[in-house]
Amino acid sequence: DEREFLHDLATPLGTAILLSDSLLEDLQNRPGTAPDDLLRVGGIFEALEKINKFLKVRRKTLVARWVPSARK
Repeated sequence: DEREFLHDLATPLGTAILLSDSLLEDLQNRPGTAPDDLLRVGGIFEALEKINKFLKVRRKTLVARWVPSARK
């Protein structure tokens, strides 16, 4: 079902967000980091956050419509 599918996407997405945020922070604190590297990793983080936002909105929509989940 769709709610289960969204749930299954959320876990690896959360991991990717956490890792990209951690990498971005490390790069920001590392002397000599190329600005392009910061932009690329920052872009990855922002894209993942945007996907996460879409996921959350869709989940709320399904819950509001009383769409049941197959999980028990």
